[in-house]
Amino acid sequence: MLYDQMFGMAKDLAVRQQQYGGFSPQDTICVVCSGTGRLYYGVSGTENVGGAQVAVHAEVNAVRQLLANGENVVTSLLLVSANELGAMLPCSGCVQFILSQNAANRNAMILLPDRQISVMEAAGGAVPGGMMRSSPVPPAARAASSDLLKSRVGDLMDIDDEDEDEDDEPKGLFGRLFGRK
Repeated sequence: MLYDQMFGMAKDLAVRQQQYGGFSPQDTICVVCSGTGRLYYGVSGTENVGGAQVAVHAEVNAVRQLLANGENVVTSLLLVSANELGAMLPCSGCVQFILSQNAANRNAMILLPDRQISVMEAAGGAVPGGMMRSSPVPPAARAASSDLLKSRVGDLMDIDDEDEDEDDEPKGLFGRLFGRK
């Protein structure tokens, strides 16, 4: 029943878009069902980031709509090719994006015409013994980790600059790291 409702929404969107020039072959449509039962959709496209056009997947746009309406739990997801309306599995980056929004999203199901697949299964989360991998690193922690890495690389570069004046010390960044001149 939910599959039919979500597929109908995607199909209606595809038919309306065909009246305005259609989709490119790689375009997709995603419909997500929230924890409150509301349906949100997204269409793949591009957006300008720092002066460059960046591809944005339909799943990300659908979840952005969900977030814009004060929700962050996804219970079901349907992803289809915009031209053929064939069901597809989301990429790992989109699965990780969905999982990063709320821990409850680990229970979300990807709807296909003949079955459902858990988001964790699509993410490769099942491991022997029935254990699940830990949830993805939250964006704030990823940023902190990135800042720490940048700081450490900067420290190594500073050490490299100081070493240029000393003849008996290893030369260059890699010389300093590996003890070679």
